[in-house]
Amino acid sequence: SSDLSFPTMVWSSMLSVLLLYMVEMYYRSQLQRAPLWLRPVVAFFNIAAYMIYAAIVVVTLNAPYSRYAMFRRSVYFLLGCTHVLLVLGLAVYGFGLSWQLWQRTKKSAAAGDEQQSSSAIIRRISVLAALLPCTEFVRTVNDFKYSLGGLPFNLESGVSSLLFLAFAKLLLEWIPSVAILWAFRPGSHREQLWLSGASSSVDPMLP
Repeated sequence: SSDLSFPTMVWSSMLSVLLLYMVEMYYRSQLQRAPLWLRPVVAFFNIAAYMIYAAIVVVTLNAPYSRYAMFRRSVYFLLGCTHVLLVLGLAVYGFGLSWQLWQRTKKSAAAGDEQQSSSAIIRRISVLAALLPCTEFVRTVNDFKYSLGGLPFNLESGVSSLLFLAFAKLLLEWIPSVAILWAFRPGSHREQLWLSGASSSVDPMLP
């Protein structure tokens, strides 16, 4: 049913907001302001994705199995396309942000304990930048296998299928969620000052 794929749409929207945040941080780490069109474009793609999803649901509402299979393939193709954009964006700007922050740390004249605080933040962001593109790439491959490769939608009954679903949820949802909370958890006051750029003459994290 449609509610099985809708949580993945919500997850993708959440990642698009995270991507937007990373892109804005990337520009601000270069002492530049993010383009004015950036937020409207992200909002437009989110709204467009939900409208396409709703259109697919309406067209296939109360349809026989053949059209239901078409609904599943169409939805998974839509999800696959959104995951492609997320993989590219998270990989490019995630690693780009990590690199910019490392360069900023090397050029700063901060004290040794401040250096340790900034290094801890950068390590968390680097781990997140490496993890999320990998998990979203796995989602992309699965979605296109379901939509274009003709992979069966339903697993066989039994303990092995339940274990597979639990492992997939752990790998693709729970671990990334914990990593996001870990990377952006509230830090010390010194970490917050460094991340906001409050110690510089020009605040690179201004909106």
